[in-house]
Amino acid sequence: MADKPGALRDQQNAASRAVIDVFGDLGGDLAGQIGTQPGQQRRGDNRAGLKDIGAGRSLDTIGADSSPIDVAVQEGQLVVLRGQSRRSRCDRIGRRDDRCTLSVCEHGQVVQHKLKQRWGGFPTEIVLRFRDNTIEMPTKLAYHAALQDLAPDFRLPDASAEAQDPDAADGIYRAVIRRLIDLRRGPKYPLIHDDNVAYGFWRNLLGMRVAAVPLAICASVAIAAARTVQMATSNIPIWAIARDASAAQMAAFALLCLWIAFLMFVVRPPRVWDAGVAYAERLLASLPPPSVAKPKGRAPKSGSPSAS
Repeated sequence: MADKPGALRDQQNAASRAVIDVFGDLGGDLAGQIGTQPGQQRRGDNRAGLKDIGAGRSLDTIGADSSPIDVAVQEGQLVVLRGQSRRSRCDRIGRRDDRCTLSVCEHGQVVQHKLKQRWGGFPTEIVLRFRDNTIEMPTKLAYHAALQDLAPDFRLPDASAEAQDPDAADGIYRAVIRRLIDLRRGPKYPLIHDDNVAYGFWRNLLGMRVAAVPLAICASVAIAAARTVQMATSNIPIWAIARDASAAQMAAFALLCLWIAFLMFVVRPPRVWDAGVAYAERLLASLPPPSVAKPKGRAPKSGSPSAS
């Protein structure tokens, strides 16, 4: 029950156009006061709808803080609402794009797992093996020394230790490469980032080939079938299937054939291997030169007598 009796009614004044909240005049009242003051009651239309009200200010107060608003504020609120709607629509589109990107990356991860089993490891660790000939031996020894300086808590194996336990050696290579990758993230190394993106592009494209090739074949067959039906209904001879075709049909069919050929003959595992090796070489080339141990004793001068 209200503390003070009285019906809740709208107030009417001189004509001006506004949309008001029914509870606008109660914004300053204390909690529990549902009714208005008896002195503020007036006869009026209590039906819901737009009310022409007037006040000394441009519009009456709206909201709990009892502050006046005007047309400019209302227009600004409408702009804010439109902006929020646009942002929410962009967010939904962004979420759909993220789901599509996630699906492509998932197919790429599946292909990468199969390629890793076929290759016997990732290119970044394979090129460090002494039994691999991708990188020449002097450069490989320099990379081993630089990685040893980068990760002194690991002991990189030599050729004999690697031959005795290849799995343990690969584990050490994988650990030091992971540490190097963490140190080479960011805009300071754009070439490494570009090679990594190129590797991911070919890997993901190879992963999507299993779905892209059948879709392209179905689309090209659909174009050819539509052209065949058109010829059958128009009594056109079969040898004129390409002569009388529209430019759009011919362009779409040619692009689909080129796309199928690209996926079948260019997007192949050797292309992914080449991109992975290029990334591995770029990553290892970012290592600083290995430190050279300096002699502890001072070399004797040329004129000083030698110790007996």
